[in-house]
Amino acid sequence: MHIVIVIPSGLLAALQFIPVIRHKALLSHRINGYLVMLLVFLFCITGIIISKVAFGGDFATQVFAGFVGIAVVVATTLAYINIKRLQIEQHRAWMLRAWVWASCIITMRLIQILAAMLIGRIPDSYRMIACQQIDSVTEPGGLAELYANCAADAFGWTAVRMDFNGGGVVEIMAALQGTFAGAGLLAFFLHVLGIELYLRLTPAEAEMLRDVSRERQAKRGWKNAGSAGLTADRLGDAEWTPAVKDVDSVGRDKSSIRRPSDGEESGSDSRSRR
Repeated sequence: MHIVIVIPSGLLAALQFIPVIRHKALLSHRINGYLVMLLVFLFCITGIIISKVAFGGDFATQVFAGFVGIAVVVATTLAYINIKRLQIEQHRAWMLRAWVWASCIITMRLIQILAAMLIGRIPDSYRMIACQQIDSVTEPGGLAELYANCAADAFGWTAVRMDFNGGGVVEIMAALQGTFAGAGLLAFFLHVLGIELYLRLTPAEAEMLRDVSRERQAKRGWKNAGSAGLTADRLGDAEWTPAVKDVDSVGRDKSSIRRPSDGEESGSDSRSRR
């Protein structure tokens, strides 16, 4: 179920980041966005559920799966809240964070394989493996020949050398299990660093979208136009100066409307005096 949900959600999410769809097919963007959000919640939930058995299902594996799943759900929820408040630049930032964080699973696989290859070169690198797991990947009767502890207790545990390079199925399994959580945390850190760097390298895009947000919020008559969502100046002590100084009720820049100076009479005043 987890794989069946992840694959279409990733494909549909890619459509959300295509500019022509966002600008020319806004209704499709919105409908697809709701569908993607639903799939995100489902694949995070199923990912946390299968973490009890994935790669040994130890505590570190479950913590990593739960941490990433909760982080992606929180980021997606914040993106939804901001778009409902018409805070487009915050919606963009949190949706980018959600999908870059979620895609750390791909980078983690590459790091995991590399780490498994390296850890096999370390002498006496062992991992405790459940005998039931070993029995599921060995030939009938092979369990007793390979691991005496499991022959005595089929529901017990035994130490297995982590060897991805020249080991058998059980040794490769131990190497992948032993490097899963560490590779995952490293991949997540790299993705967090990468997306925050990208967001700080694209301030012009964020500022342009915030001005659009301000115009749309002003059209609806909302207070604090430009800061109606979860913005830093609203929640903290940051300051924000809009590029458009003043916007009227229909979203026009009031500063562009020419007003008579002190020594200049308006047309209506001059006509009334004449």
